[in-house]
This record gives sequence, structure tokens and C-alpha cells, in this order.
Amino acid sequence: MNWRRLVADIHLWLSLVVGLQVLAWMVSGLFMVSQPIERVRSEHRLAEHAHADLASYGTLAAPDQVMAAMGAPVAGLSLELVGERLLYAVETTNEVKALFDARTGARVSPIDEAYARQIAEAAIAGDVAAMRVALIESDAPIEYRGALPAWRIDFDDAENLSVYIDAYTGRVVARRSDTWRVFDIMWALHIMDYRERENFNHPLLIAVTALALIMTVFGLVLLAIRLPQRFRRKTGETSA
Repeated sequence: MNWRRLVADIHLWLSLVVGLQVLAWMVSGLFMVSQPIERVRSEHRLAEHAHADLASYGTLAAPDQVMAAMGAPVAGLSLELVGERLLYAVETTNEVKALFDARTGARVSPIDEAYARQIAEAAIAGDVAAMRVALIESDAPIEYRGALPAWRIDFDDAENLSVYIDAYTGRVVARRSDTWRVFDIMWALHIMDYRERENFNHPLLIAVTALALIMTVFGLVLLAIRLPQRFRRKTGETSA
């Protein structure tokens, strides 16, 4: 009886230590698997765009002119339609990125507030106007973990959608809605990384997972002990 009591006590104390985290794993896991990832990423909000007709833009600036303006060896150059404006996107060998107007060759990046608003509104389907625009150069909110500087454009809609645009490439680098924000909290609870939300190999998670495994094993031992006892007791009561 002593070892059975010991098994029960260990299971009880482990339950008290890791029980809340096990509950958090189940709740967060249930929430995450119940949400379509397309909705979490706000992909259902993306606007559809037709392919650009380069002929309609007339004569374009020579690529050599644009590359010379970078003042450094160029690793890549491409034509991109950014917010309905045709641009050269250039990247140097040391990963410096810049945008140039494809017709005039004038440097566009870092993009200004008006252009950031235009890009964001063109990227989102429907007639929803941007409510606030802010340039983030440091201390980015937890929901954005990309490169800085970046523009944050908030929309006045039911999902409280925010669009983040890289100030040097003009690309939409993140879309954040209330669904994404709740999902992010659940993810943090699930991997127990409450700051960066990226590390699922840290010692705290490993330790708590190991304790939860031990708790489960002791629970199965208790089940193996008590089920036969209960079965024998019910059999005895039936016989009587």
C-alpha cells in the first residue's frame, strides 16, 4: 500500500505543478487547429491584381542608370508593380535595398506616408480606407518582428486589420488582425515563449513537458492499480 500511496502523491503534486500548463496546451492547441490558417494570415483580405502591361508605361529608364545610382555592386534588379506604380527594385551585394521609378529613374525609397497608405489600400480587397499611418523605426510592437523601418497602416474594420510595409522595398511584409493576435497569444502559451514567440527548444518547455510526461505515466500506473480493484468490487457487489 505504501508504494501505491507514493504513486498517488507524486501524481497529485505533479498535477499541481504542471496542470495549468497542460490545460493551456489543450486550450491553445484546440484554438489553433480550429482556425483556418488563411484567415489567420488575412489572405482572404488580399486584393486581386491583373498583370501589368509594360507597354502602357512608355519608355523606361535604363537599368544601367538605376544601378549606377546605387553606388555599389548590384546583386539583383527587377521590375515590380508596387501600389499600381512601376518601379525598379534593386539590391546590392551587401543587401542594401532601394526602389526607383521605372520611368524617371528617380529614387523612391524610403517611401513616404502617402505612398505607404496607397500601397496598403491597394493590397486589401474592398473599399476600406486606412485609418492611421505610422512609421516604426524602433521598438516595434510584439506583433511585428520584421525589418525596420516599416510603415504600419491600420484599417477601420471589424477585424482591426494592420498592414506593415517595408519602407525600403515597399512590400507588404505582415498583415495582423484580431484573429492573428489571439492566435499569437495561443502560440506563445503553447510553446511557452512569451517574448519572442519563436523558440520551442528552450529549457522551460523541455522541463515542463518532461514533468507532464512523468505525470501521465504515474496517472496510467494509478489507472492500472485502481481499475482492477474497482472491477473486483463491482463484481463482488453483483454476486452478493
